[in-house]
Formats: sequence, structure tokens, C-alpha cells
Amino acid sequence: MEILSKLWVAMTTENETIINILLILFLFIEIPITMQIFLTIFNVRSTVKQKLSYLALTVPIGAFCVFFIPKPYSNIITMVTAPFIIMGVFKMNFFKALLSEFFSIAIITVLEIALARIFFFIFHIDYDACAYIPVFRIAINFSIYF
Repeated sequence: MEILSKLWVAMTTENETIINILLILFLFIEIPITMQIFLTIFNVRSTVKQKLSYLALTVPIGAFCVFFIPKPYSNIITMVTAPFIIMGVFKMNFFKALLSEFFSIAIITVLEIALARIFFFIFHIDYDACAYIPVFRIAINFSIYF
């Protein structure tokens, strides 16, 4: 019973280590979703090999950025490298690849902001609680992705 109590405390208090681990797991959900978003928006025909290549390149970069690079810089690195990976893997021009990244980020950001506002209102919490308390972070992310 003590183990469950410790687990509950870890999930309901600010815990940056668990959040970083969760962010790695969410990469495996978010990256395929964003890939499908831009492939659908731009009506790009792709093979399974191309999709797997894109995932094989972007997931390690995302994981590296989460663990080793501070937050604002890691976001910049992933946003700068993604269009080049899209260009190389899916044979798109630079403008289309840039728009692909922009649309994917914009859609997920709008959803995250809207759902976070709902969580702020329902649970009477602030941004820090949503960002650093694992239970809230999991709930918001699953609301966005599913």
C-alpha cells in the first residue's frame, strides 16, 4: 500500500523527471500524428519506408533534445531540423516542408491551449500545474492526441 501512496504522490506533485520521461513516450504518439497531419493536408503520397525513415530520424532528435538541451533551445532545434528531414524523406520543396511543420505545430498548439484552459477552469490550477504535475500533463496530452 505504501508503494501506491508514493506513486500517487509522485504523479500528483511537481516532478520534472517524470515529465521528461513522459515527454519521450509522447514523442512516439505526437510525431506520427503530426506526420499524418502534414501528409494529409498536402496530399503527399508516401511509402511505409518513408514514414519509418521520418520516424527513425525525428524521434531520436526529439529524445536527445528533451534530455540534454534546455526547453526553449530544444524547441528551436526540433523546429529547424524538421523541415529539412521532411524535405529529405518526402521529397518536398522547402516552402512546403516549412508549411508542413508550421501547420502541425499550429494545430497541436491551438488544441493544447484550448484544452489547458478547460483544465485551468475545471480544476482551478495554473499553467505550472499543467506543465509539471504528471497527472494533469497526461490528461491534457491524451485529450489532444485521442
